[in-house]
Amino acid sequence: MNVIGLTGTMASGKSTVAHLFRGWGAEVVEADRLGHVLLRPESPAYRKLVKVFGRTILVRGGQISRRRLGQKVFADQKARRTLNRIVHPLLLRALKKRIEATRERGRMLVVVAALIPEWKIEDWFDCLIAVTAPRKDRLDRLCNLGFTRREARQRLASQLSEREKCRGANLIIENQGSLSALRKEARLAWNTLKEGLCFRN
Repeated sequence: MNVIGLTGTMASGKSTVAHLFRGWGAEVVEADRLGHVLLRPESPAYRKLVKVFGRTILVRGGQISRRRLGQKVFADQKARRTLNRIVHPLLLRALKKRIEATRERGRMLVVVAALIPEWKIEDWFDCLIAVTAPRKDRLDRLCNLGFTRREARQRLASQLSEREKCRGANLIIENQGSLSALRKEARLAWNTLKEGLCFRN
């Protein structure tokens, strides 16, 4: 079974491409969803996060608010590094476990993770795909999700640039805003994957 890494900056369209790949037969693992699990009270990261960032990150029921936590860490580089030290080792361990478990099922696996280049785990994948989109479109999408313009800029600034995201990619999918155009680009990439034309080994 081949393992595909799907990366790109926030709001580039990774999730849409992953949804299309799933419809065409791939199994998809989203790092964000695994990360959400790490914020639950039963997670080993939960107590550390509350201790470091305070109870103001909690909402009713004792759940960690991703929005409140994000407001703290995206405005403060030191806080973001602290968050990453707590969460990322656990997230990478969970991600690797999911990849190993899915390998046994024999389907093509697509791992969606914005931070593949930052984590330097490109060698986990048989092929790496980067999704790109104009900066204005990415900012607009984040604002449509409820972030202020300033928060959207902070989030984009927290990651590597698109150029750096694409540096190690075997395939690049350009998302120019139209869903039909993105579907066409994704289909071309999917066909390339099915034909085995971009795998490293």
